[in-house]
Amino acid sequence: MHPALMRYRQHRGEPLSSGVTIFERFNAPLVFEPGTSWLYSPSIDYAGLLVERLTGLDLEAYMRKHLWTPLGITDITFWPSAHPDLAKRLADMTVRDPAGSGRAVHYPGPTISTGAKECMGGQGAYAAMPDYLKILHSLLVDDERLLRRDTAAEMFSPQLTPQSREGQKKLMARPDVAAQFVGHFPPDVEMNWGLGGILITEDDTTEGGCRKKGTMIWSGMPNLFWFIDRQAGLCGLYGGQVLPAGDAKTGRMITLFEKAMYAKSAAASPKARI
Repeated sequence: MHPALMRYRQHRGEPLSSGVTIFERFNAPLVFEPGTSWLYSPSIDYAGLLVERLTGLDLEAYMRKHLWTPLGITDITFWPSAHPDLAKRLADMTVRDPAGSGRAVHYPGPTISTGAKECMGGQGAYAAMPDYLKILHSLLVDDERLLRRDTAAEMFSPQLTPQSREGQKKLMARPDVAAQFVGHFPPDVEMNWGLGGILITEDDTTEGGCRKKGTMIWSGMPNLFWFIDRQAGLCGLYGGQVLPAGDAKTGRMITLFEKAMYAKSAAASPKARI
């Protein structure tokens, strides 16, 4: 997302976002000092590498022991080719029909994880949606199966310095950047960053808004989207497999999905029934 890094890689004759290891793929200089701005980055990939160095386990083994097994998860892996049952159930990656019909058609090209020889914690896992939802639900109800309550509270707390917050605000206001995200992010609603995604720091009272203060949200390149709203007692997950990121049709569907989930949740609550 930063033109200076693109020029840097091109000057060195290195294809963008290529390489089979984290260092090969993300070995680029900082474009600003930490805490002074905000940008999409490989920080989670490096956090995964740090976990491996500290524990002596590869990231898949660590996650299986500490995340997946405690929640009864069997259908998440960084290496689907090593799990034939999961591999045969992988959804096709798609793109919009180049002929202009608007249909999603098969995409035969490489994916973001093609060629990787290390677990890339910011991008590399494959999951069945019901199993991924178990993670969101555990964080929603704060059952301490994954994190202690004080750790989870920190995860849902604003993390940005004032300078980083200003950098985030400016970046999200750029149309070319906003177009790469799916889901609705009203410019008048204050946001920050938690230890896992964008953090909504005030109730969304805009027209059609439904998110409560403290809602955490993030999305993924093939137009995946999830949210956890602890105040509303609601989490949701939308699984798409459409490239590129920010597909407009998928974005509209995700917005409808999110609003429908809130409407059903409100209708099911005792207060709503009264």
